[in-house]
Amino acid sequence: MFAMAPSSYTPDEAYLLSDFAVAPTDYPRLSKLIVLAATSTEAQLLCQRAFSRRIRAVSTTAFSNNPVSMKYRGLLRLTKRGPSNEEGWQYQLQYQGVMGEHSLAEALEKWAKRWGARTKQTGV
Repeated sequence: MFAMAPSSYTPDEAYLLSDFAVAPTDYPRLSKLIVLAATSTEAQLLCQRAFSRRIRAVSTTAFSNNPVSMKYRGLLRLTKRGPSNEEGWQYQLQYQGVMGEHSLAEALEKWAKRWGARTKQTGV
């Protein structure tokens, strides 16, 4: 699941409000697939239709106790790292990336190749 809004600062950018995979899952890196889907050509077209303007990029904010977000690493570019203004988090991280460089099908193929290995299920 992901949600977008028009960027308040950059006219051709969408802001990724939320992106998460619904638990439980056997795939530990499923959140990377959500980010890939959010930057797809199909998502870009939906944003352009909803916002009535050309969208070329996506940005988001992550709060973390680590200096980088493993979810966005390798998919979006870290543009700013600073102290968090949210209690319980050490860092506030700003990420940005290009939209529309791959289709949903290509996103799934890339994710499956790099991160799609299932974890071994125990019990239950």
